[in-house]
Amino acid sequence: MLTGTKSNYMILPKFSEMEKNITNIPTTIDGIFTIGCDETRNQEVPDMDVSTLKQNEKILEATKMALETGELTPLVKEELKYTIQTRRLAEGKEELQVQFENPINSELRPDEVEKVVRRREQNRQAAQRFRQRQKSRGDELQKKNQKLLSENLRLRREIQTLQTERDRLNHALNEHMAVCPYKNGDQQFFIK
Repeated sequence: MLTGTKSNYMILPKFSEMEKNITNIPTTIDGIFTIGCDETRNQEVPDMDVSTLKQNEKILEATKMALETGELTPLVKEELKYTIQTRRLAEGKEELQVQFENPINSELRPDEVEKVVRRREQNRQAAQRFRQRQKSRGDELQKKNQKLLSENLRLRREIQTLQTERDRLNHALNEHMAVCPYKNGDQQFFIK
């Protein structure tokens, strides 16, 4: 199986399980990578080096993963990496080497440890003060709510008492007007 551009072909090693799945599936993505080309399989190709073999292995793994999962993402990623490398080499630039180094975890100095401990303690105290403020505010709101409910109930009772008094006075006035010799025509008096 060949990959690459016309000027730089490489051989991918046979992978029997993959071969069963892809032998008769000719596929080309952007003219860069061809799968299933039986006529070009196992041809001698010059300029094989260790990085090329590593790329071949990565592309082979990506192809296998793409076949297993049904997603082309891993294969496209590897092809893109390979395309970038090939273009750089064709332009005479050196090959990109991406290395991820794990950051070195150094121990903290005593003053840094003290600063961390102090910050944690300040954080803990600030959180405690915040919780206390929230609790006291909740208590205040609850007391205010209870006070307003009590005031509302008292005012409703007062309204009821005043309405009863008004009705009683209206009734007394109407009874008086019925027998009063100083009536002002047929008018009846109502207090609203």
